[in-house]
Amino acid sequence: MTESEFIEMARAKYADINRLNASPSLLEYEQGFVELWTELGRAVAEKNLGATPKDRRKKKD
Repeated sequence: MTESEFIEMARAKYADINRLNASPSLLEYEQGFVELWTELGRAVAEKNLGATPKDRRKKKD
């Protein structure tokens, strides 16, 4: 993954993160923030490591 690919993925989540500012409470803001960063982290890991296999028990060749 290149730096530009990472920035592009983060930029896609920027609008969602800004929308959290309208949250009525800090708890809702924090829950949304954690969820968005978890999604971004998962996407970055999949991009770096490859997609997860359909059968987790099957060994790679």
